[in-house]
Amino acid sequence: MIIRSFQRSDQSECEKIFTDRREEFIAEGTLVLLTTMSWKFVIASVFTLVTVILWSTWILAVYAVVVVCFLAFVHMFHRQGINYFNSVLKTDFKDIEKSYMSCEISHMWVAEWNGKVVGMVGLVCNENHEPGVAELKRMVVIPSCRGKGIGKKLLNELTAHAKNQGIKKLVLSTASIQTAAIQMYKKHGFKLVGVTTLFRDITVKTFHMQL
Repeated sequence: MIIRSFQRSDQSECEKIFTDRREEFIAEGTLVLLTTMSWKFVIASVFTLVTVILWSTWILAVYAVVVVCFLAFVHMFHRQGINYFNSVLKTDFKDIEKSYMSCEISHMWVAEWNGKVVGMVGLVCNENHEPGVAELKRMVVIPSCRGKGIGKKLLNELTAHAKNQGIKKLVLSTASIQTAAIQMYKKHGFKLVGVTTLFRDITVKTFHMQL
């Protein structure tokens, strides 16, 4: 396995990795929503059953409305997830070489295993960042290659490059459902500095690391 700089010929493979991650992310987020809200459905179901027995069947209609609202809620998350990933594919991933390799500091690395790209990570430094600050973005390792230290090697490469370029602080944001990635970032030296709500029980966690 080798870590190397992104090449134009890697474009389609990186796009596929990111697209596959979209489906995985949405599935993970949906599971979190179902898990955190399942107890509410248990309570609602018991309440409905008791009410139907003791009072009136009209409550079934109310319960049906609750179920429909929940399904609409999950669908909304699904659509937001797709819209986010699609926006990335239409912006910085439309031309990765132009987005990440057109200046000295910004960069994209890929992990190659047996001639196949199995992971990637990008570093961005532009006018939106404060002087001496760069942002880690698009860290993805395909599921079948996780747990092999590939993410750590990608982070080491990125960190070394940032230090050589005079970057003093790295920042990144990631969804709370990406627990394995968050643990890896913390082990690498990133510290949590902020949390914002992304969608109900799913948050975005922001990390900084001083170099």
